[in-house]
Amino acid sequence: MAGPDRIRVGIVGAGDIVSRSHLPVLTNMADVQIAWLCDRDDARAAAVADGYGIPFAALPADPAALPAADVVLLGIPYGARWSYYEAFETRGTALFVEKPLFRTVQRHQRLCTAWQDHALAHGFQRRSLGVVRTCRDLIERGTFGPLRSAHFGMGAPGAVTRGRYYSTPELSGGGVLFETGVHGIDALVYMSRASAARVKRARMLMEAGLDLHTDAEIELLTEDGVAVEATLEISCLRDTSNRIELVFERARLRFSLFDASGRLSLDSGSAELELAPAVARGYARTHAQALYAHWCAFLGGLREGRANHTSARDALITTAIVEQCYAAAGLHGEPGAP
Repeated sequence: MAGPDRIRVGIVGAGDIVSRSHLPVLTNMADVQIAWLCDRDDARAAAVADGYGIPFAALPADPAALPAADVVLLGIPYGARWSYYEAFETRGTALFVEKPLFRTVQRHQRLCTAWQDHALAHGFQRRSLGVVRTCRDLIERGTFGPLRSAHFGMGAPGAVTRGRYYSTPELSGGGVLFETGVHGIDALVYMSRASAARVKRARMLMEAGLDLHTDAEIELLTEDGVAVEATLEISCLRDTSNRIELVFERARLRFSLFDASGRLSLDSGSAELELAPAVARGYARTHAQALYAHWCAFLGGLREGRANHTSARDALITTAIVEQCYAAAGLHGEPGAP
């Protein structure tokens, strides 16, 4: 590592997710040194590197020839990552992989066996949002009684993720469910502490290999052996609730994963309250704050040799739900995978 206090991070990809999200976070972390930045578009990578005052590296034909780093961030499209997994699994380099992760549990598990659990991180940073972590604690403590059911809705007509590769299934890996809706699926899994999941019913509308609408019924089995019924509606064809809803024995909670308010609506049956977070250390309200907290947790676990909620292995149930939803539509395997 770069001295006793700094971790060297190499970055593959210079698109928006890196330049507008990861780099502002990483360059403001005192214990991180950006070792290099590369992209298939050398000019773009050089411009981003110059803007942040970090080293630029030309992308070699063989990813195994990339410079050394303690951690590599893969901030490139889903379908462009396969050769990088092969290149880094023998180098002892830790990985932080942007979401989405995998379409199949088999592929997900195979990658996890190549790294120690604390050295392979996922990009489901909404786990680190204050409102998500608060709801997870409320569920664990049984503050409002047992969790009875849950719902995640996301999308509206025409609400399609933009990007140069989005219309190519081999690069994007899927459509609105895989690219964005997977955040809500993962949040439900994380908050409920699900140890298994079964998709009871799923309907998916596709066009040119991309999912445009999914509604599904899921049974989440918690660590305590309790079954929680959950529903999904993820769409760019019709209006949805655009929120997560948790129904307890004595209350109903609602919040959005995609705003920066950190607010939580509480309906106790006799009153409806809007709970806003006070200024509190460690309560991430914005996506940038959540990403910072996510990186801090991952790097802390890396230093200690201890896996935590950022571990890719901890997101296997999320992949299981994704795989079962696509299977219900007759889609199996990893698109574009070698």
